Order: sequence, then C-alpha cells, then structure tokens
Amino acid sequence: MKILIIGASNNLGQKLIEYFSPRNKTLGTFYSSSINSFTYKNIVHLDIERYQITEKFILEFKPDVVIYLSQFKAKQPDQVVINKEYNINCNALKNVASICSTLNVKIIYLSTDHVLNTQTNIFQDESNMPKPINSFASSKLDAENFLKEHIPNHIILRSPYIYGHTLNRKEHDFFGSVLNSIIHKTELKVDNIIKRQFTLSDDFEQINKVILIQTGYGVNYIENKIIKNLNQEDGLSITNYHR
Repeated sequence: MKILIIGASNNLGQKLIEYFSPRNKTLGTFYSSSINSFTYKNIVHLDIERYQITEKFILEFKPDVVIYLSQFKAKQPDQVVINKEYNINCNALKNVASICSTLNVKIIYLSTDHVLNTQTNIFQDESNMPKPINSFASSKLDAENFLKEHIPNHIILRSPYIYGHTLNRKEHDFFGSVLNSIIHKTELKVDNIIKRQFTLSDDFEQINKVILIQTGYGVNYIENKIIKNLNQEDGLSITNYHR
C-alpha cells in the first residue's frame, strides 16, 4: 500500500511516518521555513496552495490512501490571515479530495472537536450538532461538509487536542508551551472557557489499521478511553457515524 501524508511535519504526522514507513511505501509533505533544522524521514516540500503542482505531485506518486493533516489556525483577527486559514483548511483540501476522487483513492481528513460546541459540553459524539466556535472550526466544518457531499471514499477524524513526543521539539504548540512554563517556572495565561480533552499522538497508531481497511465512510470521533468508552479499540475510544 502507498500512503501519502500531507502535512507530515507536525506531531501526528511524524508519528504516522514512523509507524507506516516500515510497513508501506510512505511519503509525507511539509511546508515550513524552519524544516531544515530538524530530522525528518520520507518528507518532501509541497505548497498545497499551489493546486496544479499539488495535482501533479499526487498523480506521480499514485497513492492508495491520502491522509490530510495540514492545517493553519489564525492567531489574530486579520482578514488576510483568516483567508489563509480557510485556504489551507478547506480550499486546498477540496483540491486534494477532488484528485483523490478521480483516482478512486481514500482520503482521511483530520478535523477537530472545535466543530462541536466544546464550550458547553466536555463529552462529545456525533449526536451533537456542529456549532463551530471560531473561524478555524468553521473552515474545518466546511471541509467536512464538502467531503460528505462530494467525495464518497472519505474518512473524517475528529479529535481533541493532539499531543506527544516529537522530533521537532521546537514546535510551538499549546502542550509545548505548558511544558516550557513548568520547566522554566514562568507564567502561562490560558482561557477557562473552552473545555477540551487531550489525545496522545501515539494512540493514533492503534486505529490506523482499522481506518485504512474500513470499507465504509463517515465521521470518527476519537477520545481517550479514560474519558469516554463507547467502542473500545485497544485502549482508544472511537465513535463511528456513517451515513
């Protein structure tokens, strides 16, 4: 099986590269100006906002599965930044998904629990109606809806915050910020409005086989079994919703 991971330089992407490479022909992509300062395997540069180049890249590699992890979150209410957020989270996904549909290739899309109302309910499943809490979540939900309406062979993974060890320890994420604050005994200000749980990136390895061979399509909501235990899969809880 040939697996293409788009956006493989993040924490989860590195874990999937490590997991799949010994078992399958695996290729990952990145887009980062600081990538040369880290050690990566099987990862090449790709600007997914350049649609024709992306199409040529996918057609040449001819994957059996595409895992779309690329995402961008606007950190300030600037329209230019918000537009980039939407382009990467939704428009670029539409381009990749359309190519996958032409090739009859399964696409797996990493979404977020932010498409649901995490401000009022700490426990989530697919019975909850989507209610995006910010522009990031809205772009993710629009991407989900496109897949549901136009791409038959798709899997959507909704997960709370993903954390874990990564080769790229300079990665500026929330979990890294918490660790740095603890280590250096510095103040860290966070809001107390959005209630979220964490998903260990290593746990995704436990569901990879299930997701890749799954013949159905739809949404999978992933949480740690300590928090919710609906359909247990070797330590990770997965709720499935298929149309």
